[in-house]
Amino acid sequence: MNQLTLCLVLSFFTFVGTARADIQPFSLNGWPAEFAEEATADPATDPFSDLEVLYAQGSVPKLESLVGWFAGRCFLKNEKRAGNSLFVGWKEAVGNDQGPLFPPKEVVKGIWLINGHKEANYFDELTKENEADVMTLWKTVKANVSPSLVEDGAVSMPNPNESGVKYQVRKSGEYLIMHLIEKDKSEAYCYSFKKIK
Repeated sequence: MNQLTLCLVLSFFTFVGTARADIQPFSLNGWPAEFAEEATADPATDPFSDLEVLYAQGSVPKLESLVGWFAGRCFLKNEKRAGNSLFVGWKEAVGNDQGPLFPPKEVVKGIWLINGHKEANYFDELTKENEADVMTLWKTVKANVSPSLVEDGAVSMPNPNESGVKYQVRKSGEYLIMHLIEKDKSEAYCYSFKKIK
């Protein structure tokens, strides 16, 4: 049986060619102002704190559960308005085939995406437009993922493009919850609640 290893990249790149610049891997520095255009959140709610609790109660996700496209939302610390998010996970064989005792390893890789030019529910339904945009970006960034670590009860990966930035993912019930940490400070949470592909 092949060993599964989780690889998760949540960094941002400079996209060229046909890649759409409005869909990008999630980054605190890339949080767009367009997310704040429609402030419809209940002022009595605190999604960041609620997700913080769910994350604390969560567990390391099974790798197989991360394969697919999962729509969701993101929240910055002290920000009640939601941004859209999409986690895309896939399996991939890596390494050389060295015969039946040492076959290539099967890994699960993933990226967490946002689109700052669209409404919070942009990824909730798969359309020809958003599927084509995601596939274009995915083809551009999929080779840049690195193996993640399981630490602190989560799937964890430092962002290679931003020093001091780390992402951690846990499963809480049916939700995937991503925690963004920058320089040891908790800065954002995303959660995925609907598998669309």
